[in-house]
Amino acid sequence: MVKKENKKNNGSGVVVSIVIIAAIVLIILGVSLLSKKNVQDETSGENLSPQEDIIAETPELTEHIVEINLQGFVPKNLEIKQGDKVKWINKLATKSWPAGDYHPTHTNYPGSSAIMCNTAEEKNTFDACRGLNKEESYSFVFNEVGSWGYHNHLQPSKDGKIIVS
Repeated sequence: MVKKENKKNNGSGVVVSIVIIAAIVLIILGVSLLSKKNVQDETSGENLSPQEDIIAETPELTEHIVEINLQGFVPKNLEIKQGDKVKWINKLATKSWPAGDYHPTHTNYPGSSAIMCNTAEEKNTFDACRGLNKEESYSFVFNEVGSWGYHNHLQPSKDGKIIVS
């Protein structure tokens, strides 16, 4: 009798093992299917991550226009928000060269300098780095808070100010 009971216990042990293995397989398949669904949702754009939601809600860059005409820079002083872009458009028949103060080094805006012109760093400096012909433009994004004076490098008496808050 003892032998028969052991055989039953061994048989039930095998059944329990099979049930456990089946449960593990089902769990693995379920996790795998959920992972594939999440990847499909992300690629279709239906289910954005929190970081993607923040990016989607970020307002677009604001661009402000400053015209360069016979009066100089119009508007002469401009108040903007950090991260805004300012675009100078030359309306004169002669060339104009917007650049950050101080003439002639253009170093008053952090990280800017005339020596960056004609280098890979030119795009990071508050300096058009050349005279703009009529209807040409130069743009710069102001990421630093402060009051930033600028001038026409070709006519330093023509000046203005960008106030970034």
